[in-house]
Amino acid sequence: MIVLLIIVLSYWLYVLTIYGRYNLRFWQYFRQALIISVARFTNTLAIIVGSVLATVLLVIFPALSLIALVPLYLAPTVWFSYQSCLHVEAVLHYAA
Repeated sequence: MIVLLIIVLSYWLYVLTIYGRYNLRFWQYFRQALIISVARFTNTLAIIVGSVLATVLLVIFPALSLIALVPLYLAPTVWFSYQSCLHVEAVLHYAA
């Protein structure tokens, strides 16, 4: 059950970028997010580490939550998920 929870949470990290980058039908967003999260597992780990570091920063410096709460969490998520999208697109382009 814990493994399933980790898989679901890891692909939810990509849904925002997939939604902004592609024009798909509703269920295809989730399928694409799952494919990209598995294809670039190192970037998924980087997103998780970035979120943990953002949490540590907010615990150490609580004043940051007033001015930088959202950017601290979204910066690593969007950056690494975008890089994963570019990698998958390059692989598909190379294969075609």
